[in-house]
Amino acid sequence: MVVRKGPCGQFLAQKLSFEDTLYDYALEVIERERPINLLPVYVYPDKDYGELGYDITGMSPVTDLPGTFVSKNRALLRRLFSDLLSFISELDDHLLPPGNILCDDRYIFLSDDMSSFRVLFIPTDPGGHRNDKTEEKVESILRGDFFTALLTTDEITDIVYAARENDKALLNKTAAALKDAQKTDKPSVNKYLYIASLLSFGAAVSYLSGLLFLIPVFVTASAFFLYMLFSKRDTSDKTTSRDDRSRIFFEERKKERSCLILRSVNDIEGEYESRAVYLTEAIVGSDMFLSDICFEMPSICPIHVKIFLKDNSYYVKDISMTGQTYTDNRLLHKDEEREIKDGQILRLGDCDFKISVEMS
Repeated sequence: MVVRKGPCGQFLAQKLSFEDTLYDYALEVIERERPINLLPVYVYPDKDYGELGYDITGMSPVTDLPGTFVSKNRALLRRLFSDLLSFISELDDHLLPPGNILCDDRYIFLSDDMSSFRVLFIPTDPGGHRNDKTEEKVESILRGDFFTALLTTDEITDIVYAARENDKALLNKTAAALKDAQKTDKPSVNKYLYIASLLSFGAAVSYLSGLLFLIPVFVTASAFFLYMLFSKRDTSDKTTSRDDRSRIFFEERKKERSCLILRSVNDIEGEYESRAVYLTEAIVGSDMFLSDICFEMPSICPIHVKIFLKDNSYYVKDISMTGQTYTDNRLLHKDEEREIKDGQILRLGDCDFKISVEMS
């Protein structure tokens, strides 16, 4: 990564050779939707390489923030970090795989207006940046000066555990807890035990002093704090079934939703473009404003086909002006709704697309 300044702002830039496949649909989502916790990304094509530019204008890396700043703004920063964790856990694997977030605290930014944390997402082919050291990098980030000042040891352990075990429920619970509690140097369990002990001692002193009317008060209060003590120790919810976990940072995961992938095929060069149909209904065409899924190819009509989900299966319907739509070389007639299955070839005009259907 290099940092440079230009007429439109300050950018982190990364050069990619053509051998690195850009995850085009993710680029579109980032460019159009502007997810709040991702840095805006732009593509600068060149004849020899492509360049990804990330606008970091008005952003400060967390590594540059002093401890006094964290102490002064801890409550707000914990809420913002909670939002970031929730955002990561809800990312869609097919569009914005969480594994493509760069795990490096130098590239975690806080907006100058203190409205959000931003992370750097590299939209290459899914899994392209995943490696066996991802877990170590996550833990290394959280053990750095900024996050150790912001989080408790237990919270850091929970986040690392959730990433390693792909435990979405635990990650979301930790995120929610960050909004509800201030950072303390020691777990609150010890505080409850200490208070319960003092109250029990008070009950004993009241008995020895003959102040019997105070005993019920001390006993009731002591029982309450003992109840709080044991409820805090209940961590059984961490044993979420592996079958119920969704992918957080790693490749193995249960797919949570139906998804159809269109991969354009070139007989000479092989596959070179992919799009994900993740909605229950999507229009495929060549006009980026009229269609949901856009392939800018001359033989594809501005709106060419409608792909929709019905009874857990995907169907295609021709809505083009030319009527040039085929599935496995079979012409699709006007107003016909035909099921499309994994491995089939969908032809729009003279462009072939391989179908990959992934069902939950």
